[in-house]
Amino acid sequence: MSHPTAVIHPAAQVDATAEIGPFAVIDARVVVGSRCAVAFPFTDESTEASLTF
Repeated sequence: MSHPTAVIHPAAQVDATAEIGPFAVIDARVVVGSRCAVAFPFTDESTEASLTF
């Protein structure tokens, strides 16, 4: 699930069980795995921004 204010590039891979927080920006080559949450304001391919529950 992603927050309505999040911006996710169409090429990004976001698992259906992942949570994308408010104002998050997910770049093209980012992979957000199962049951992960992104709570950082910007994520690109060089940033590990996922936390496993």
